[in-house]
Amino acid sequence: MENVNVEVYEKKFHAQVVALILHVQRNEFQVPITAQDQPDLNNIESFYQKGSGNFWVAVAGEKVVGTIALIDIGNRQVALRKMFVDAAFRGAPHYAGQKLMNTAFAWLKEKGTLEIFLGTLDRFQAAQKFYLRNGFVEIPKHELPSSFPAMTLDNRFFKKDLREVRIIDYTNRYQPWFENLNRHWIEKYFWMEPVDFEVLQSPDEHIIKPGGSILMAECDQEVAGTVALKRVSEKVYEFTKMAVDERFRGKKIGQALAEAAIEKARAKGADKIILYSNTVLAPAISLYKKIGFKEIPVDGPYKRSNIKMELILK
Repeated sequence: MENVNVEVYEKKFHAQVVALILHVQRNEFQVPITAQDQPDLNNIESFYQKGSGNFWVAVAGEKVVGTIALIDIGNRQVALRKMFVDAAFRGAPHYAGQKLMNTAFAWLKEKGTLEIFLGTLDRFQAAQKFYLRNGFVEIPKHELPSSFPAMTLDNRFFKKDLREVRIIDYTNRYQPWFENLNRHWIEKYFWMEPVDFEVLQSPDEHIIKPGGSILMAECDQEVAGTVALKRVSEKVYEFTKMAVDERFRGKKIGQALAEAAIEKARAKGADKIILYSNTVLAPAISLYKKIGFKEIPVDGPYKRSNIKMELILK
């Protein structure tokens, strides 16, 4: 089996690159497009290889079997273009597409890029699944940055946030973020109750001192989310006050916070975690079920809650 290596594009690859891209576009997906319709292919160096942009090829022996390109669109953002892989080299055992994507991600991390966007056609369903597996989320066209070079035929758009997430312990300097993040979602969907004001304005008094914990998520040195563990009894903690800034959606910050909170509860010797929520918060309920919470009969202090869940740790 020939090894697949990823190399930075050079002029010597030009003819094979054009042939591969046109073959996939026209023969596999019946897209009526020519090389003349894609002037970037005749000027790859000047079009792609500048700033945070670049162009790579996947090579097996002497054969170009895949391509991927990035365009620097300013504001520490890039557009992904020209990702095509020969059908014989997709998936196992070659993983040419994943090697190309990993190379692009490593390059962007080195360049300090924050976000990557792409446009594609709805008929490229396998490609869309691949993007989703690599952390992209689908977005509406109007959420693309104004500098994004949209293609006429593109009708599906995706984004990946490249900022790293860090989960840290709360200190009282984070109180304004803890309050504002939670007030935003509570007031968006419900109303603030007296217990909310007490906890959000004095979390040290109501959560930390009685034996609970608060975790904060930071992304690119910005506060992106929070979650609290309130001590109910020696072996039971309440998972509460989880909120994520909407600007950081798609980075699985909620899941990272939830998993960190579960580990924190284990470290405290908890046997069980409970939570109160509302079924209108469908994505949150889906996350709780994903990480193992089960629905139980409702009780508790929140008028807005219509669902209670628990996670047995032992």
